[in-house]
Amino acid sequence: MRISLTLLILIALLFSSCEREFDNNPDFMQDSKTEVFGDNQLLFTKIFQLSGSNTYLWFDIRNEIANFSKPTIGLNYTQDEIARYKQIDLRGRLYSYDGTSEELTIMDYPLDMATGTDIPADLVFGFSRKQKEGCEAISDPGQRRQCERTFVLKIKRIAFKTIDFTLEKGVKGTYNNRSLVIESGDQEALLTN
Repeated sequence: MRISLTLLILIALLFSSCEREFDNNPDFMQDSKTEVFGDNQLLFTKIFQLSGSNTYLWFDIRNEIANFSKPTIGLNYTQDEIARYKQIDLRGRLYSYDGTSEELTIMDYPLDMATGTDIPADLVFGFSRKQKEGCEAISDPGQRRQCERTFVLKIKRIAFKTIDFTLEKGVKGTYNNRSLVIESGDQEALLTN
């Protein structure tokens, strides 16, 4: 009787002193539905291989680009008539996709183009199939599949929200006595999954 009473008290103390792991887990306590930015049906959990490299653009859950393989895009621009180049690292960046306008926005990317110091900018790309029609007429199944799965990522504009300055591709813009023109930032991407 004494052993069973002691055992019963120990079990009661064990349960009373232990809380569920989830009750103290900050990720569980703060868990909520993730806001989906834009029309995510085309890109959600899709993986695109960037042409000319072994890097992949993986659109992960929570509107984030995965750190899968260090996806980068080159951005050519001129600043005060001098050719410049930036390597845009997309790892871990939040994105939004608008299916109607076929625009992919990389949100709040730190850029120093306009002010000389990094400020958040939205990088807006056109993102759509390279060839919208005619792929079904290709007789070779491999070429048809590549045609259907090849997309093009084309820079359209950069919007610096904090300074209310937007730079359109090919259009000269001036801010803080700097003249800027986006020349190119285009990349082909093959849908792999």
